[in-house]
Amino acid sequence: MSLRQLRGELRERFYRSVAETLTLLHAAPGYDRGLAMVEIARVLASRMGIPLVWIGRREPDRLEVDVEAAAGSAAHYASSLRLSADENAQGGRGPVGIVLREERARAVSIDAPEFATWREAAQHYGLGSCIVAASRTADGGQLVLAAYSSETGPVLSDELVDWAQRLVDELARFWDEQGLLERNLRMSRYRDAQRTIQRALLDQPNPEAVYRTLAQALVEIAGAAAVDVYAVDGNDPLLCRVALVGPMADAMHLLPRPPIFSEGPTIFTPTRAFMGGGWPLFGSIRAASQTCPLHGARNPSRRWVPLLAGLFLGGATSEKRSMRKPAGVFAIVTREPDAFDAEMCRLLDEIADATGLALRQHEQRRAMLLEKERQTYLALHDVMTDLPNRRALDHHLDSVLMKVERRRRRHLVALGLLDLDDFKPINDRYGHATGDRILTEVAARLRHSLRSEDYVARLGGDEFVLVFENLEREQDLEPQLARIWSELHKPMVIDDAVFQLSASLGIALSANHTKSSGEQLLRRADQAMYHVKSRKRDRAKWWSVQSPTEGTNGTAIDHDGYDVPPLSVAERIRVRDYCNCFA
Repeated sequence: MSLRQLRGELRERFYRSVAETLTLLHAAPGYDRGLAMVEIARVLASRMGIPLVWIGRREPDRLEVDVEAAAGSAAHYASSLRLSADENAQGGRGPVGIVLREERARAVSIDAPEFATWREAAQHYGLGSCIVAASRTADGGQLVLAAYSSETGPVLSDELVDWAQRLVDELARFWDEQGLLERNLRMSRYRDAQRTIQRALLDQPNPEAVYRTLAQALVEIAGAAAVDVYAVDGNDPLLCRVALVGPMADAMHLLPRPPIFSEGPTIFTPTRAFMGGGWPLFGSIRAASQTCPLHGARNPSRRWVPLLAGLFLGGATSEKRSMRKPAGVFAIVTREPDAFDAEMCRLLDEIADATGLALRQHEQRRAMLLEKERQTYLALHDVMTDLPNRRALDHHLDSVLMKVERRRRRHLVALGLLDLDDFKPINDRYGHATGDRILTEVAARLRHSLRSEDYVARLGGDEFVLVFENLEREQDLEPQLARIWSELHKPMVIDDAVFQLSASLGIALSANHTKSSGEQLLRRADQAMYHVKSRKRDRAKWWSVQSPTEGTNGTAIDHDGYDVPPLSVAERIRVRDYCNCFA
């Protein structure tokens, strides 16, 4: 067969392959553009009987060309190509770079001067000539079609250039139509995710669940490749990862945590978003090769996929958006390079606002709960000494006595009413401010000297209540009372004055075989305390104990075993005033 016949046969095969290819270029839901390019390259290489056909894509914001598909016996040659539309770059001086800039198809032999950079590799794969055509897509990017003949076969001549240009124009049209269809489907998925997020966020029990719901909805419903959520964690200078899901989560996990603030030459996209760089903020991440069942690799090289970081805001709901403080950022990674258009960014902005609203409501509920806990604490504690007050003491006594009643073994509970001796003259001489500081120090010493299971409360004035649990016998009290006395009796320095305090303690015992209320124990402890206070000048001990069976006939038993009639209210006042006279 003559060379002319071979060229005629190649031309006929080329026309037939173009016609067959055009039948594949119909937009349809779920028809991946990249996989379509792989199939078209395979059909062209197979029907034309040539060693290589590859299809490339230049994104609107880049000069470099990514090979989307390659087919034929020399397909690996395409994986080594580093091509560009930049005439100053080495990859932009060849036929592909020239066609991208001139937007006019051309046929060229590998012996041509512009092929010098790739000639050796082309000869290694037995390539002889090529046709290159490019067409611009609606987004400002370009598609490139390149077909190569073998060095022993007919040359791809200028007579095929127009058909190559027509074919790549149809590829660009299909690319745009399929892209628009994919965009509409993608927007529908993200709107579904938005509705799910808006319904679910306010029902989440805590911020961690809010972050998790946001990430899962964007991955499982919207189809994002990965969603990485960061939040502020106290004074940590780095953003804290609080959720990371999606097929590309492992790749994202390898990235370092972004700082909250940075002034370096390279600033992470989430950091820029957190610093207030506005919405949206685009970045990119290196993705692994994608495997295609129609051919070994859809893209033999590692490629960049887009990343978008959005900011959600904290602060009060009533505050203006510009006044709210950043609460965190979420980064979305998608395999679709053109996913983040203006409409998508507005939708993601609404999702960010919904997330911020949910976080602000959680913060408000948390603040209300903390305020409720604070008010409850204040209602149950003495403001000056921070000890439990009478109301808290009543609750504690009810709980302790109920617990004692349920026990089978005999256990004692001791309630002690402690009153400082001669405290009124201190107040009169040094002032109430000094007296308050003494009471605060006494409270601290009582806390320090008690066991963990014991309890101390301030009843009022200079009176304190001590509750001792888990006593098997009365004698178990003595080492504890000795420790309390030792702490109280230590010199206390307030400004330039030194005080050495004394106190009187009345103790009432209750056991699980006897039923006593907290009020009854307080009354009996009060009787015992006034008994020991009335004898403070010549007493052997600073406390007096009333056992569970004592006091039922109106009699208090002191530590020496003497029966002492209970004092009336008027007598107790006279005793207190009498004792204060000797301060």
